[in-house]
Amino acid sequence: MLKSSSVTRQRIWFYDTWKICWLLFSSITLLGFNGCATDNNTHWELPQQCGIALKAIPGTKLLVDDKLVGTGYSAFSLACGEHKVEAYKDGWEPYQQEITLKRGYIKNIAITLKPIKSKPTNSSIQPPQVTRVPLSETPAPSVSNPAVAKNEPYCPITNDSTNQRRSIDSNALPNQSFTAWLKDFQKKAKTCGISQSTLKTAFRKVKYRHKLVKLDRNQSEFSKSFYTYLGSRVTTSMVKRGQVLTRVWRKLLQRLNTNYGIPGEILIAFWGLETGYGRNTGNTPIISALSTLAYEGRRRNFYQRELLAALQIIQAQHISAHKMRGSWAGAMGQVQFMPSTFINYATNGDSNNHIDIWNSIPDALTSAANYLAKIGWKKGQPWGIQVQLPISFNVYDCSEAPHNQSYWTKLGIKAVNATALPNFPATLLLPSGITGPAFLVYDNFKIITEWNRSTFYGLAVVHLSHRISGKAARLYGNHNQERNLRRSEIKTLQSELNSLGFDAGKPDGMIGSKTRKAICKYQRNNGLIADAYPTSSLISQVHKTTLARGQR
Repeated sequence: MLKSSSVTRQRIWFYDTWKICWLLFSSITLLGFNGCATDNNTHWELPQQCGIALKAIPGTKLLVDDKLVGTGYSAFSLACGEHKVEAYKDGWEPYQQEITLKRGYIKNIAITLKPIKSKPTNSSIQPPQVTRVPLSETPAPSVSNPAVAKNEPYCPITNDSTNQRRSIDSNALPNQSFTAWLKDFQKKAKTCGISQSTLKTAFRKVKYRHKLVKLDRNQSEFSKSFYTYLGSRVTTSMVKRGQVLTRVWRKLLQRLNTNYGIPGEILIAFWGLETGYGRNTGNTPIISALSTLAYEGRRRNFYQRELLAALQIIQAQHISAHKMRGSWAGAMGQVQFMPSTFINYATNGDSNNHIDIWNSIPDALTSAANYLAKIGWKKGQPWGIQVQLPISFNVYDCSEAPHNQSYWTKLGIKAVNATALPNFPATLLLPSGITGPAFLVYDNFKIITEWNRSTFYGLAVVHLSHRISGKAARLYGNHNQERNLRRSEIKTLQSELNSLGFDAGKPDGMIGSKTRKAICKYQRNNGLIADAYPTSSLISQVHKTTLARGQR
């Protein structure tokens, strides 16, 4: 229904499965029932099952479920339940927006419009071209430099020469102040194609945040026990909310499954674990966070490249510098993409020609699906299966090499649901030792852990996805031997394993893949059950062995 007045205001009524979304459009503004607005402002209040994508789209038509109902509207796209609304207005675009959340749902959105000005055809505002790489700690994401393609001087931040890599990755403390380092980095960024205006805007309010360095060296995935971690991440309320949102976004999830091969419950689980379904996308200024970690973090080379990628995103006008906020580690949006991952994999999901992983749920979930598909997700294959081990099982493969179905069957390993083991190469996973739950995991589990290189995180994703989809999610085994380990204990264990000839890597107080392999090899060499799990008795025995050899 459309109505006109002296200020040319139109109203549209439509129904979804749960509630009525009420929108009031005007030739210059969109007004909601939470009060009046000035000529250039728009406000509206959304019911709970509504999602929103708000950016300028060239066009002049108003569509409701793809049906033309009017012309001359402002450029926005709204998804509410099963309905889709798009509206356009000639000559106007949004340049500022504020979003208010209530219990994790979008409640109020305020947008300021401004006249569209003709944009210069300057290469500095074109989307950057980059080398596609998965999100990981090493190697750091490689952001290509346009200057290199033109045979101009290389980008000193992304150059792969041995000397340059050594200068960036040095483990020594910075030998210059943060201010001096920023000036030096900006000089390098200019060489890499970042304009002076972008640098001025991006670094205007940058601050050094020492707290972030501490957080970078104390990530919970590597210190909590498996059951403690899982219990803190996958809660009943998260499961129920995930089930509701799965129904709300049913059509979108079905489309993503068809186009990318990613099960909807996996995407919902990532969304839930990353930001609580959009409740907490982070409020840390990304440029400050990345600058701090690039200056004094344990992965300086990685974060310098991410900082350059963030500057490219700003320069390409995907988002303004002051709105680029996210986690302390630099991850952004509903599904917490690092800047390089955004550049490589972010994809539009609501047909408005603008990628907005901060406010558009379709964009965020589509980008997540595209990322998983592009880094190797195998459609139709399982992530893994929970299994039961035979009594006196003691043939854990320290190399973590995958074996075929017949190998595991001969060892007496069976699925807990009494079904046949999938016929794919699998690796045995014992997250809490020989007495805890056991899993055979396949290639798709490795893809899940590309998102976050933590076995615990990967298992939390699949456990939450199972509970959301209503599948049996009971974990067999016990956790009586589990306890949270102090970082000092882990560092001592790593040092002692190294001294005994079992390479645990640089002692950092975090139980990662390399440390588990070292533990496994120690256990096998000393006649212990090789489950790669650091129990209190194992830590004590390693300590005694070290003392006995006089190597401590």
